[in-house]
Amino acid sequence: MNPVENISRRELIKLITLAGVAMPRPVSLLADAVPGQSAGAGAAAVLPTAHPRLFYNAASLKHLRQILATDVAADASLKKRGEELLAADLIAEAVAMRGEGQHANYGKPGNQMSEMGLTLGLLYQLTGDKRYADKLRQAMLYYSNYVRWTGQSFEHRSPPWYSELDTAKFSFGFATGYDALHSILSDVDRKTISDAMIRLSVLPVLNDWVLPGASIPLTPWDIIGGAFASRVPACAPWHCWAMCHRRKNGSSPWMRALNSGSIIGAMCRRTA
Repeated sequence: MNPVENISRRELIKLITLAGVAMPRPVSLLADAVPGQSAGAGAAAVLPTAHPRLFYNAASLKHLRQILATDVAADASLKKRGEELLAADLIAEAVAMRGEGQHANYGKPGNQMSEMGLTLGLLYQLTGDKRYADKLRQAMLYYSNYVRWTGQSFEHRSPPWYSELDTAKFSFGFATGYDALHSILSDVDRKTISDAMIRLSVLPVLNDWVLPGASIPLTPWDIIGGAFASRVPACAPWHCWAMCHRRKNGSSPWMRALNSGSIIGAMCRRTA
């Protein structure tokens, strides 16, 4: 990996991916290795239950510590960015609503949450420094109180949109943050955060873009651009995967669809 001075989210994901190569057995989303997995195993057989599991697990974290021990620049850059995020102010929704353009200013808190979920969550897992966990928990609870994770102008479209690219940014941060902090969050915190995931992202995304009867038709331009054909629908499975430990036997139609694989199938059909 090339020397890193200011580590970006993309560079960090590349670093995590390099660490994931050390996992000795098949994994899903760089999650827990599954003992005894066969080629014909069903989806339920490969579902890991331990956290973290989305982009790294105990094995890949060990390898990542070894990588950072020999890459002083990357280690320093990651910790520097962590300190910047610790010092960052969270953004009130009133401020997010005042921006110009169709997205208003929701992109700013969305980007912040996306980066905090990945970076602070990873730093906590690597170091055990509770400052990272405290700030990330604060951010998730704070952004759980938002009315929407979507620029308010989208609601006035025909048909209305209740999810867009900024929704995916919040989604990524919540899914990675929830996964990283799962073991130290209280039951109340888990419920607050997962309920926000469902209300502000999972259901809007599925109803807008994915499930049969989705309100927004995908056009060839969406497919060419790739924005809504990938990033927006993909945030629903991020959330579902992060929290399925507590809802995997749930009775809600969307969770049954996730468990059966039909949500992923619907995404593929809508974007093929």
